[in-house]
Amino acid sequence: MEKSFTRTFYIIVTICAVFLTGSSAYATKMARISIDNFLSMAHFVAVVNIESTQLTGKTKQQVHTTIPLPIIKHKVKVIKKIKGQSNDMDISFLNTKGLSAGNKYIVFLVKDKNDNLQVMVNGYGAMRISYISMSQGIVEAVRIPESYIELPKAIKYEVGSSAKGEQASYVWSELSHISNYLQKKLTDN
Repeated sequence: MEKSFTRTFYIIVTICAVFLTGSSAYATKMARISIDNFLSMAHFVAVVNIESTQLTGKTKQQVHTTIPLPIIKHKVKVIKKIKGQSNDMDISFLNTKGLSAGNKYIVFLVKDKNDNLQVMVNGYGAMRISYISMSQGIVEAVRIPESYIELPKAIKYEVGSSAKGEQASYVWSELSHISNYLQKKLTDN
């Protein structure tokens, strides 16, 4: 009887421990950053078209994983420069997340210790631009990961949805609203 009680007790304690710690015992949640802070930290901000992508190596071992991330070099055509010193219309930058060649993005880039441009905040500084149907009709819009990037009230947006109609973790904002807002912020400062 005592053996059975002890065994049952340990099983219950183990189940409670699993539920109390959850599956996110080692997960970290990134704090949201405002688009204004994104702009101030970036060395270069532009609307770009990805011309080509090339795997150039791997990062060192990451903090929460034993798997190194790939380093991908993106060659792009700058469509509209918002911030930065480069007058080149063709630039390259590094990222650990692949961006699709032939697609447009708004990118927030910083320089690494070797003076290479790279996408900010684990790749979230590259936001895809697509034509979508919004309340204003078909518009060119930026897909913004709302769980990571905080937008001010001055930027109008609509919540994205999944193929099943569920609310997504991103929002859409018209490209002209975003680029005008960012340029105004730069001239105000």
